[in-house]
Amino acid sequence: MRDTLLQETIYRYSGRYSDAAEIVARGVQGARSIDEFLQSHADNQEVQEVGKWAIASKIMEAERTSRLNGDSGSLFKNVSGTWYGQLFPLLVGGKNKHEFAESLANVGFVVFNYDRCLEWFFVVATSSYFSVDFREAAQLVGKLKVVHPYGHLGKLADITYGHLSLDVSAVAKNLRTYTETTDNDVQDELDQLIHRATKLVFLGFAYHQMNMQLISYSHNLQTSKDCFGTASGMSDPDREYVRNMLSDEYGCPSPNVANSTCFEFLRDYQRSISSD
Repeated sequence: MRDTLLQETIYRYSGRYSDAAEIVARGVQGARSIDEFLQSHADNQEVQEVGKWAIASKIMEAERTSRLNGDSGSLFKNVSGTWYGQLFPLLVGGKNKHEFAESLANVGFVVFNYDRCLEWFFVVATSSYFSVDFREAAQLVGKLKVVHPYGHLGKLADITYGHLSLDVSAVAKNLRTYTETTDNDVQDELDQLIHRATKLVFLGFAYHQMNMQLISYSHNLQTSKDCFGTASGMSDPDREYVRNMLSDEYGCPSPNVANSTCFEFLRDYQRSISSD
């Protein structure tokens, strides 16, 4: 929490934030995540602001040093051992660039993280795979729907991926925490994605109650959906709990919750999740 960007941001504004920074730096060690820590301090606006600055600065630093931020020609080698390396071949499936662009209209992602890794990956992967520049690649993936319920650093067109901006406070304003209400427009986007989907795939998802409420569907259940999910390292009783929850929420006849990482799941379930 004491990284240079956070210190500079606090210094640029007011010394009164130093107390809040100390609260965050000491207390966050005892939380499962900084989001949960901020939820516990929802009544302290200064702690909320400092926490968001910390999140924003760390994410910008991570984007800058990400393996996605290197030479596009080496992208597929860099992600070969990750779920991204399994995802793109699954979606492109031998299509030409125009067919690929059209097919993305049938795919949507709900990303509970603040980073733009997924969006940037699709731009760079499309550029490398189809040998087009980033501008054309961004246009080709334009129909891909990515919703961030808690916000993100900013649109790629406005804030370049990996750009280490010192104006952390401006970027942090794009972020929301658990305790902050989701915009109505964002909630509408979430509802539409869930309503249209015939398959729901939960990757690297912890199934937290608050996040599940954002993508709730039972109040508008018309047709059942096929549900898949990862639960790497989760106990058998907890996985059974998740199966029952998905069945009740989405009408899934037999949810498949695998004790797998995202990479393992996409490798092993390609046919199951891509079949009509």
